[in-house]
This record gives sequence, C-alpha cells and structure tokens, in this order.
Amino acid sequence: MKVGDRVRIVQIPKGLKDDGDFKTKTVFTKCLGKVFKVEGFQHELIELNVGRVLGKRSYMETIYIEPEFVDVVTFRPPSRKKGRSNLAAKRPKNKAHGASRG
Repeated sequence: MKVGDRVRIVQIPKGLKDDGDFKTKTVFTKCLGKVFKVEGFQHELIELNVGRVLGKRSYMETIYIEPEFVDVVTFRPPSRKKGRSNLAAKRPKNKAHGASRG
C-alpha cells in the first residue's frame, strides 16, 4: 500500500467512542464501506481524509486507521464493447423540427 492508493474501510476498530466534541466512533461508522484515497502514513497507521462523509470538504476531517481494517481497491475501467457506443445512440427524427420542404 502506498500514498494515492484507494482503500475501502471494511471494519472499524473496537473500543472507539464518542467523547464530547470528538465524535470518533460516529465518524468511523459513517466511513464504513466507503472508499478513500491514502493521503499518508503516521507510523503504522493510514491517513485518510474523510470530511465528505460529514458533508464537508474531504481535507477538513482526517482519520488514522490500522491497515487490517481496510482493503485496497483496484480500479478497472469499464470494458467497451465493439460496435456502436450507447452514447452515440440514434435520435428519432422529428418532422416538425426544421424548415419544411414544399
């Protein structure tokens, strides 16, 4: 795992709790199942910017999590079928549109 990899949080550490203004357990619970980019490492912990799960910009909230609680996500671009693309689907002709021929 390296900076820039994407990881999915698959489990949250036991013993987390909310304490006053620090809603640690709540934040980790909202992150469960979501994918985040690895921003860095703090000793053996992975640094993730998670602000978006709280309706903020990503960099505004950061968590640090052990590697055993995440899975690296690999990106595979969608396969393209040969032939006509769905984006180039034909439009039905509208006879009322445009100049009339006389």
